[in-house]
Amino acid sequence: MTPGEATIASATDRAESIMSEFRLDANGTGHVIGDWTTVPLGAVERSAQKARKSSPLKALDLSGLTRLDTNGALALLRLAEQAGADGLIPLQNPKPEHARLLEVVIKAHGKDKP
Repeated sequence: MTPGEATIASATDRAESIMSEFRLDANGTGHVIGDWTTVPLGAVERSAQKARKSSPLKALDLSGLTRLDTNGALALLRLAEQAGADGLIPLQNPKPEHARLLEVVIKAHGKDKP
């Protein structure tokens, strides 16, 4: 972690040792780390929402995302939509398989592509 960064949320599912994390840096970029899947999602999503209240979120960096399911994709899109005044904030550095899933969820929910 670099100066100016803070770990906003961390959730671990003991049964599967799944780690999920959200970090908001000083530039307003939220760093999505680990598995954003149904199992560990609740706590990290709530904490990410709280983080938005204290500092503006300008983009989501998905380079640290390891696994993503439809619930995780929907949570990321909700976060991106709520942070953007005129649509979704940018979703940066997604892996190809995550980008495809995000596009499917975006189309299913009638949202604009970030």
